[in-house]
Amino acid sequence: KLVVFLGYVLSEVLILMIKLIVLFFVIAYFIAKRIKPAQFKSPLLNPQSLARLQQWELILRSEHILFVGLNKTLVYCSSHKPKGESIKVVPKNFDNTSPLFVKTRPHLAEFLSEMSGFFKIIVVTQFSESVSSAILEAIDPRGFVYHTLYRSDQIKVNGKYFKSVQQFKPNFEKSIFIDHNPETVLEKEILIPIKPFKDDTGDNQLLLYSQFLASKLREEVPMEKIIAGMRSVFDQPPLTAVEESSVYQERE
Repeated sequence: KLVVFLGYVLSEVLILMIKLIVLFFVIAYFIAKRIKPAQFKSPLLNPQSLARLQQWELILRSEHILFVGLNKTLVYCSSHKPKGESIKVVPKNFDNTSPLFVKTRPHLAEFLSEMSGFFKIIVVTQFSESVSSAILEAIDPRGFVYHTLYRSDQIKVNGKYFKSVQQFKPNFEKSIFIDHNPETVLEKEILIPIKPFKDDTGDNQLLLYSQFLASKLREEVPMEKIIAGMRSVFDQPPLTAVEESSVYQERE
């Protein structure tokens, strides 16, 4: 009789546990249905940040992108006042007592205006956000530059920084990268080198580059052929990949 009684008790306990488990899942199901997906927030990205990231990725994949360097490509920056005209820039939270002097490359305004009609312009710089923002506010008052990638966005190899856009997965069939220093750029397949700029008032590189790009894009020439053509026209040899042992000697 004791064995039968214990068996009966265990069976009742087992049945009760099964009922509780079923009840738990039923309650969880109805709770989940009543909670809207928007109430579940990422611990890293709020809905606004997530939306901006998705928009950013869509733009990089679907539109023509012009990645371009800043110092010695679009401008020349120095802590000492150079000869001729320059713009005095004081970045926010700048802990240095001396300002930064910026000389704009000839035809910069025309270049940005013309290229913004064909590309989303993204500046890629080794400067910090505060320094870069101050420079761009001074040289691009009309806001042709769509976005900026700072030093913090770059890839670090053996303690040295390299300009790279790999983490943003752009469509390389619609992208080019113009920079004065090929050794600091990882995306060689889309790179078009340009002569470094310092203080040559007769420099016309930006004018020539914008005219060439605009004419080829109007003809709907594939980007790969445009890049090859520009390297040939402007005497820029084919480029090889950056070695990890490359020495990064310049600020940008």
